[in-house]
Amino acid sequence: MKRHIAAAAVLFAATAFAQEEQSDPAANRNFLKVLAGSAGVAEFITENFADGRPAITTIGQDENGKPVFHAVGGKLLIDSEKLFLRCNDLTFNAGTEQLVAVGDPDRVEIRAEGMEADCARLEYFLSTGDILLTDTGPVSQETPENSVRFEGMDVFRASQGEDGGRTVKLEGPDTITVAVSAREGGEGFAGLGDQVTIETRPYRTEAPDVGAELTPENDLARFRAKGDVKVTSESFSLLSEELIYNAVEGLMEANGRIFLKRDDIEAECGRLVYDEATGKISLSVLPVIRQRDADGVTVYYNYDSITYLFSEGDIPDADFRGPGGIKYQQIPKDATGTAPAPPEPSREIVIPD
Repeated sequence: MKRHIAAAAVLFAATAFAQEEQSDPAANRNFLKVLAGSAGVAEFITENFADGRPAITTIGQDENGKPVFHAVGGKLLIDSEKLFLRCNDLTFNAGTEQLVAVGDPDRVEIRAEGMEADCARLEYFLSTGDILLTDTGPVSQETPENSVRFEGMDVFRASQGEDGGRTVKLEGPDTITVAVSAREGGEGFAGLGDQVTIETRPYRTEAPDVGAELTPENDLARFRAKGDVKVTSESFSLLSEELIYNAVEGLMEANGRIFLKRDDIEAECGRLVYDEATGKISLSVLPVIRQRDADGVTVYYNYDSITYLFSEGDIPDADFRGPGGIKYQQIPKDATGTAPAPPEPSREIVIPD
């Protein structure tokens, strides 16, 4: 059953400061349009529960005498150009411009400015654009060049800055996954492929530390993950303890215990820097590179740093700094002529302060 209320009833509730259940079938739509107009709200609908229980709408006041709107129903729906929200329990405080939506028994469904998500509870501050999603499902953010999908977090926080950009913080005890897919004309993540997946697990930290910064146009401006970070794409995989991607400068940095594999090249080091503009990848802090062929492995070791073109993977033309050395290790084969898999590296690499 849809409800409506005249604007006069809203003003009366705001000045009388009396909390009462609204029986007027016009209750919901105009009240939220008047008080939440800064969110661009066009329509608010409350319907009865599926089992026949009535939807309940109340209008009251907070401690400062500002109107507070509360609705519980089988379907609560806000629909506008900026915001689509579906929930079962909704509270809006006109004084703080805070909107709280709860999904019980359903999930809260939200679509706003290229973002799609569901959660058990949503807090949205209309004046600042800050948003908090709790018990969160996947969150997708469509950008002009990329599609970014956040998964595995319990809490999703997004704070809006003065320039209109947003800072995103992901919180959860287990694995948090961020997948970046290039759209037409986009370059994915750091230009490393059309599809890049970043998995962050706890490692030397109590929980994964994952955050991102979006521009006012919703482009991914900066990304940071700390923990047991694994990056995979169509052509390479990377393990590290910290990953930082600066899309503005076109730089990707990895720190900690790093292992990189691409085509026939395997590398380990304590610091890695990749420059999108030049295509160069630089390895430092005890770098070791192994380049495999059918019969053996060429090992580059004891250098201070090694820089080569990541797009070509041409190690012989790399820039070597420091004393270093190169050796070739022939791989013994078994009776079937198959070379055994290389052993997993075990040494610790620590970044100096």
